[in-house]
Amino acid sequence: MQWLAVRYKNDTTLFLQNRSERETSNSAHIDMHKLINTIVVKTFNDKVDAQKYIKDINAVNKLIDSI
Repeated sequence: MQWLAVRYKNDTTLFLQNRSERETSNSAHIDMHKLINTIVVKTFNDKVDAQKYIKDINAVNKLIDSI
């Protein structure tokens, strides 16, 4: 299964989605004629690697925001 590090276009916080969740979410947005307001930052084949990446990047972003 492919795992995705995703963020909202106007936010730096990353969250995790798998590929099928993303496709379902995008289809729902398209059906409702709404903009898709998220972007995929990086893809992973392993969920643990994706979770570690997201945790690390969110920690760095939080540190930068606190400066």
